[in-house]
Amino acid sequence: MLLGAAVLVACVINILYGRYTMTTDEILREKYEIRPDTPIRPWRTIVIHHSATESGNAALFDKYHREKMHMENGLAYHFVIGNGKGSGDGEIEVSPRWIRQLQGGHVDREEVNELGIGIALVGDFTKSSPTPKQIESLLGLLRELQADFDIPTERIFGHREINSKPTICPGKFLSMDEIRAKLRAGAAVAAMPR
Repeated sequence: MLLGAAVLVACVINILYGRYTMTTDEILREKYEIRPDTPIRPWRTIVIHHSATESGNAALFDKYHREKMHMENGLAYHFVIGNGKGSGDGEIEVSPRWIRQLQGGHVDREEVNELGIGIALVGDFTKSSPTPKQIESLLGLLRELQADFDIPTERIFGHREINSKPTICPGKFLSMDEIRAKLRAGAAVAAMPR
């Protein structure tokens, strides 16, 4: 289920209980499961990664980041998109780091982690391509985040495009140029008069 459906459900519940309007802040909190006592970060960029593993999920990566990488806040990413091996194909997992609006731990540049949303797709894209469902979910999530946080397509990067140290992430089989082109094409279609 895309995050937009959660907002619709929240709006219906509020109407049933006599609240007819929601603030933008309330909508974002409902939509993204952000805790009420947590300030929402002014996100400015999005960085795409691959897990460089054949399988996995947010819980497994969280454990690895805590135990092997010694990351106090665990999972370095804000969202993980499954490939059907460890979590559902195209399933978007929301991390505790996102719910608590903590900075990312996914890039070696502090200023990028501070205001950069990290999204990891499960898979090793040096060997194979993401699944069609992963790409569909990625594009849907990117469009939602762009709209909600006013992030232009030019501020969406693959890890290797923004990291200060050389990396192959997100792999040669995940083309950021194609992702950005699809986002631009989708924006153009959405802007057309009906």
